[in-house]
Amino acid sequence: MSTSTFASIDVGSNEVSLKIYELGKKNNIRELTYVRHIMELGSDTYVNGYISNHMIDELCDVLDGFIQIMKDFGVTEYRACSTSSIREAANRHSLLDRVRTRTGIDINILSNSEQYFLQYQGATLREPLFNDIINAGALVVEVGSGSSQVTCFSGGKLVVSHNLRLGALRINEFLSSLERESVSYDDLLSEYIDGDIYTSYKIYFHKYKIKTVLGIGDGIRPLLKYLSLTGKLKDKAGSLSAGEMTSAYKSLFEHSVAELADMLGTSEEQARLLLPTAMIYEKIMRINNAQSIYLSTTDLCDGIFAQYAIKKGLISRVRDFDKDVLSAARKIALRYNSNSKHTTYVEKLALKIFDSMNSISGLDKRDRLLLQVAVRLHDCGAYVNFEDVASNSYKIITSTEIIGLTRKENVLVANIVGNPVKTFPTYDQVRDVLTEREYIKVAKLSSIFRIANDLDTSKNQKLSLLNLTLKNNKLTISGESLMNCALEQAFFKHSAAFFEQTFGIVPVIKIRRMNNG
Repeated sequence: MSTSTFASIDVGSNEVSLKIYELGKKNNIRELTYVRHIMELGSDTYVNGYISNHMIDELCDVLDGFIQIMKDFGVTEYRACSTSSIREAANRHSLLDRVRTRTGIDINILSNSEQYFLQYQGATLREPLFNDIINAGALVVEVGSGSSQVTCFSGGKLVVSHNLRLGALRINEFLSSLERESVSYDDLLSEYIDGDIYTSYKIYFHKYKIKTVLGIGDGIRPLLKYLSLTGKLKDKAGSLSAGEMTSAYKSLFEHSVAELADMLGTSEEQARLLLPTAMIYEKIMRINNAQSIYLSTTDLCDGIFAQYAIKKGLISRVRDFDKDVLSAARKIALRYNSNSKHTTYVEKLALKIFDSMNSISGLDKRDRLLLQVAVRLHDCGAYVNFEDVASNSYKIITSTEIIGLTRKENVLVANIVGNPVKTFPTYDQVRDVLTEREYIKVAKLSSIFRIANDLDTSKNQKLSLLNLTLKNNKLTISGESLMNCALEQAFFKHSAAFFEQTFGIVPVIKIRRMNNG
């Protein structure tokens, strides 16, 4: 592989940053430059609901400068991303258009789950102790400007992830008007933060043993600098015990905002963000009884690069991220008391059908993953009621963050399970939500899922020793059963007709009735 360069651009709530990486032979990666421009886009969004014209002009100027830097370093490819500061702005569409027209840069707006998953991929690449940390039980926490993402790993598996609308800049902007009326800003800040952190602990994390908190993101840099300057960071690797973290956090109150700004070499506005950042980390550690915290400067730029390099095959995968997606989906299903025996059975059958159609379906490995996620979540709607499970499941999926899936993939999964074959919509009915190609993909995956699901209509897993054969435009599903399968065969007729309409393949079920005993 010849040497190439890639640039990551993060249009953040508190700063706009550029990192350029060089990829050489044998997974040799070098960070060539890191440029930051402090720019509080989030202040506009979180206070006013939109980003002002002068901020947009400044952003365009900064990105023009980044373009020149990328030319100087001979960058061959780049990706620019933004999160809540633009995502929540009422004028985001016109902003994106103005940036694209003036600079030529397309900014991709990430959801919370997409942003976190990128940073998580970056951490697996950059942190040599990552697997050791999560195997022992850990929370990976990113305290951003607009929100915080907390993801729990137990036994090395991703089990649950939750977003808190607690970001350093958002908190600071919200509480600034109340600070003058409060006797103690510390108490005001603590009261504001405590409720969300305690609620998330009780709902999502209380059942897991947490040994370590791994802190990632932009907010770690000023915190690490403060800890180093005050001599409170004794471990060069960036690790502190719970007691050391609490002591370091409390020491922040010994300094005025002006003193902190002078220590960090930044503005008072930026220095004020250090307190809510440190408080969130310390409180999450304390309430989850974590023994230590490991502070990593892995940020969104690193995640953007990691995803690019892995997708292009330029570096080896250090972790099977698909397994994390499936693990997260299973935990969501358990939260809604899904029938695990039924979903496991349907998943195995659906994957057999998918794989048997591999040569003619036009579907790929990523589509197979979406099918698995859909099957694992299809029964969630029964938690609401049994009258309209598909519709209820659709609503649950679209309102739930599935770590590792894009916003669009989340919508695709919801449509796979939310449209029964008898009422499957025409393209004209969903063209505002799905492109024509996405609609066809949903139809294909839905038809596979419905065949598998209908063959377990009774949820008793009657069929065994299933064998699939595709020949002469006919998919034959053969199996054995000790029980009467009339119910499954009746439902199979409807899904088989939809499958034939979608693929041009006729599914046939052959059941050999076995004698009991």
